[in-house]
Amino acid sequence: MKLTYDVAIIGGGLVGSFFAISLAKKNPKLNIVIFERSSIQLNSIDKYSINRVNRVYAISQKNVKALETLNCWPSKNVSTINIMDISGDAGGNIILDQNLVNRPYLAKIVESDNLHKLLFDKIKEIENITFIYEELKEIIAVESYVEIKTNNSTYNTNLIVGADGVNSFVRSYFNIASSQIKYNQKGVVADFECEYLHNNVAYQWFNNLGILAYLPLSNNKISIVWSTNNYEELLLQSAADFAKNAAIASNYKLGKLKLISKPASFSLKMSLVNSLYINKVVLIGDAAHSIHPLAGQGLNLGFGDAILLSDILGQYKNYQLSDVSILAKYNSLRMPEIRRMQVICHSLYTLFNSNISAVSSIRNIGLNTINSLNFIKKHLIKLAINY
Repeated sequence: MKLTYDVAIIGGGLVGSFFAISLAKKNPKLNIVIFERSSIQLNSIDKYSINRVNRVYAISQKNVKALETLNCWPSKNVSTINIMDISGDAGGNIILDQNLVNRPYLAKIVESDNLHKLLFDKIKEIENITFIYEELKEIIAVESYVEIKTNNSTYNTNLIVGADGVNSFVRSYFNIASSQIKYNQKGVVADFECEYLHNNVAYQWFNNLGILAYLPLSNNKISIVWSTNNYEELLLQSAADFAKNAAIASNYKLGKLKLISKPASFSLKMSLVNSLYINKVVLIGDAAHSIHPLAGQGLNLGFGDAILLSDILGQYKNYQLSDVSILAKYNSLRMPEIRRMQVICHSLYTLFNSNISAVSSIRNIGLNTINSLNFIKKHLIKLAINY
């Protein structure tokens, strides 16, 4: 049977779109389709609005270079993290500086919609990638192909790539087993204007109010991610009160704040499938894993999946793509990296969420000890920028 598409990607978010472009470049002969439920309208973000939620991501050097190679890196509204200033709840502190490893920056901050629009625009230029906006009804893996049924049509493909997020339809439909740890917190995001210059420093505080991160934006603005139990109270506050509390939680590190976007929250949990693939189906991004946002590596982890899988699949012909040995190779190479990041994030969350005084002393002593050892800090920085 002649198949309609060689690879069908379910989910046209950042990771799914990035994967499609990367695979199309590495193997231009493949016929690729991306399925989305409905059309996604994206516009470049030039102005902030109190009525609009703005999500930003810290992108590692490795992934910035990958996006630049694909001509998918924004030319404006991008900011730089040169220093990470991390504080505990009792005097502990670590300073991670780009100069310690002679790198131009630690990470870049990009707004989600700006990056997503660039990826979409790039896809429109690539002849062998098609977007289909239809809701999936049924996916049937048979001996030599996969049949995808929607409300309107039936499509055939060699391989399904599930990139449809943390509540993945693909993962659930194929009963791919996964485990979860739900955190008793939500992540609250919002943007602010600052009284003082942030000087491209990203701040993070671990204290009894949760985990608060300040991420530097262009024009002396910041975006915060506040992982906290008090998310309901925060979201009900007036703009002035919310800004005041975000400043107090940092001990007015950047002075007074002015809220310039609509606050929003998202659930926090750690999840991972037992296997990244099953018969003719493979998972990437949040469909395969989620982590606590305290390390800011969630999207980087998904991009890492996309890069590795496109590297592997790009070497083969269309009829070979769903071969078990090929998908098993991706699983064996990628799973340890995912596990490592999850262990790091979960361990830090557990350590800094403990109210036991002895644990508090140990974690703050640990921060200060690490801060005095440049060789450890260099190792931490290199891990982060190459993730």
